[in-house]
Amino acid sequence: MKVLVIGSGGREHAVVTSLKKSPRVDSIVAIPGNGGIGADAVCVSTMLHDDVRTHGSGNAGLTNFIRNYGAGRSLFVILIDVLKAVLA
Repeated sequence: MKVLVIGSGGREHAVVTSLKKSPRVDSIVAIPGNGGIGADAVCVSTMLHDDVRTHGSGNAGLTNFIRNYGAGRSLFVILIDVLKAVLA
């Protein structure tokens, strides 16, 4: 099973650490993750090697992401925004 963890705090780190121990979990992706989580999961912010908040309007929103990284990479952000809306 593939698992997505959204967040970068201590709770998310604990969740990732516990998930890694499960034999049912094949891979873990964390958004945005942090240095500690990066040891056990793939962190999306690590893959981009950049923080969108340091460019353009300084906002972490979709519009600023599209301006700086293009439409191709933005599909992932759209998917996460939709997922957050469904879960809310």
